[in-house]
Amino acid sequence: GYGRLLYFNSKHIDEALRNIQARTFLDPRAAVQGMAFGYAMVNHEDLEVVLGTGGNIHDPELLAAFKAGLTYALMFWEWCWPGFLETLPAPHAQAEKLIAAAQREIALARQRGCLPPFQLNPVGAIE
Repeated sequence: GYGRLLYFNSKHIDEALRNIQARTFLDPRAAVQGMAFGYAMVNHEDLEVVLGTGGNIHDPELLAAFKAGLTYALMFWEWCWPGFLETLPAPHAQAEKLIAAAQREIALARQRGCLPPFQLNPVGAIE
């Protein structure tokens, strides 16, 4: 939740990332994942742009966490509105990878009967 809160209190994603990194008491991966989830939710009308974001995150672990947050947002929408992912265009390679990861994860979630609590199996499986 802290990552989402820091995103909501920041002017843009880069500022939110700096705010997360300045708070050494946070698990930066969890906070960045939450930040990305909040970013996707708030900017859902520009999902094409949102799914292409993250190129300025140079730490591989934080980039994986950011992509996991975007993927979890896609999973959340698919869980609530089955068929959502099938209608979502993939305008670029990163969006295609995130959508494919969300489709794999949602299939596992449906087998379990619930969404995992903000985690993907295995964590970091998104390229």
